[in-house]
Amino acid sequence: MDKEKIKLLCVFGIVFVTLFVGIHFLLVSPNAEALDKQKEKLKESLVEMKKSQGLVKNKNKLKTEIDSYKQTSKEHHKRMISPAEFDSFRNMIRDMGAEYDVKVIQDRTELHDDSKKIAFADNPSYTEKVTRLRLSCKYHNFGSFLNRIENTSPYHQVTSFDIIRTSFSDKEYLLDVNMEIVSLLTEVPA
Repeated sequence: MDKEKIKLLCVFGIVFVTLFVGIHFLLVSPNAEALDKQKEKLKESLVEMKKSQGLVKNKNKLKTEIDSYKQTSKEHHKRMISPAEFDSFRNMIRDMGAEYDVKVIQDRTELHDDSKKIAFADNPSYTEKVTRLRLSCKYHNFGSFLNRIENTSPYHQVTSFDIIRTSFSDKEYLLDVNMEIVSLLTEVPA
């Protein structure tokens, strides 16, 4: 072979290899990267699908738990105090005062609006009534009276009280007590 043909073959070989490498980088490599990205997305989709399948399996269990909570909530709501029971409670406070020798000097009741609710502030299905009492009594009598109020119902709760010693009588201090009781009432339908 002569030198011209060899040079021509070398140039042709170099051009061929250059074209092959160029085509590979321009056409094949981007497709391989896209294919790798598609494989990664497929793996992520499979993971999400497995998670979803797990949630579907737990759906019935969660539904049973939610139904149980709803039933418990309904039972508590049924046991909450009705307005008639609240009026009875206020009369009972006066009767307990007489029983424990606690003088009820002042008895005021007001309705808490939703912004002042102590419990379940975002639940409109009940109301809170606050009873403010001013009492005069002896120390031990007040303790018995307070204990009895706290044990009447879980839906009556003494939220605060202030005790001021006023005098000393019969070897015991007389107290002036300001007390606040919050009662949860079922909302009366309009």
